[in-house]
Amino acid sequence: MITVIDSIMGSGKTTWAINHINQNPRKHFLYISPLISEDNRIEKSCPGAKFYVPKEIENIPKLPRVKASLRKKQNVASTHALFKNFDEECLDILREGRYTLIMDEVIEVVNLLDIKKDDIDIIMNSEAAVVDDRYKMIWTDKYSDLSERGYKWIEDLIKLDKIINVDNQVLMWQFPPEMFDVFQDVYILTYMFESNLMYNYCSINGISYQKKSLKDGKIADYYIQNPKQYTDLVNVYDGKLNTNIYHTDYTLSYSWYSDSFKNNRIYLDRLKNNLYNYFHHITKSKSSDAMWTVFKPWRNNLKGKGYTKGFVPVGCRGTNQYQSRSSLAYCINRFHNPIIMKYFTQMGYPLDQQGYALSDLLQWMWRSSIRKSEPINVYIPSPRMRKLFYKWAETGSL
Repeated sequence: MITVIDSIMGSGKTTWAINHINQNPRKHFLYISPLISEDNRIEKSCPGAKFYVPKEIENIPKLPRVKASLRKKQNVASTHALFKNFDEECLDILREGRYTLIMDEVIEVVNLLDIKKDDIDIIMNSEAAVVDDRYKMIWTDKYSDLSERGYKWIEDLIKLDKIINVDNQVLMWQFPPEMFDVFQDVYILTYMFESNLMYNYCSINGISYQKKSLKDGKIADYYIQNPKQYTDLVNVYDGKLNTNIYHTDYTLSYSWYSDSFKNNRIYLDRLKNNLYNYFHHITKSKSSDAMWTVFKPWRNNLKGKGYTKGFVPVGCRGTNQYQSRSSLAYCINRFHNPIIMKYFTQMGYPLDQQGYALSDLLQWMWRSSIRKSEPINVYIPSPRMRKLFYKWAETGSL
């Protein structure tokens, strides 16, 4: 059974994890977080647990070192990225070691593979793989020369049951759901779990969970938390910088940026000017106060004097690195990838676009000084994103 500790940002989820580890010295823990800085925090905060944190060592891969530590039944703290590369050998070791998994923030459970349609056709026409009724690719063991033709990597992933085929148009990697079966206990520390893609992934794969909250530092029955103590600290910009770009429901989405870059860069130039005005004239921010984001391909189009170094990627979670930043600009209108949307809809579990957008906005905002209960200024030029934030600020939900 998975226990989802669904509690608002800054409510002490990591502190709970540290206390839980320190209070259970006989248990074996695997702690997974988005950033190695958080793994280092766990190592430092749980000295008696003697966590192994795999460091970067030139030409020596991390995974074999993690396996060696797990075989010794050591506690291990590692990143989401490395966890996604765990193989069947890791599953066997974890099962035998009777580990408890604590996952700081949900992981990315699906990824689109960088493979062309022509290559997908070659793989499917070889008849070495077929697609079942759940869109999963199954290796048939039928002879083919795919390995000799440079497709060994995809063959290996198919054999590990990690590949989803979406209408023979796109191949998608999926985190193996059996990974969650090998642990004695699983705790996922997050907020707005049902708004995240991992909720739909659990539903599709029959993974059950119970949802809890934190109250006074302890696990309690789930309840919707009132965000007022935080939202009173948030000053959302309301002025002409919100209206000098033509807006639709999709303005500032990924496709909008792509189209503007190709066909109408005046909008990008205007948005860049807006950022400059916001940081320099509206908030009169120092460079060390500024925090902003856009989709990475257009980062250079919007960067400017006095705020460039304050770029924090969208999707950033689980870090205190930016908690000194108090002037924010979120230049994104967030939507799920349409191909991923299509797959989950076909499976009968359509994704929550509104909740996903709001969740990402909140997680990004909470990297700032609001984590220390200090006031922040926020520029959210997308009307859709502002409306989602205002609704959440009133009710704590959508």
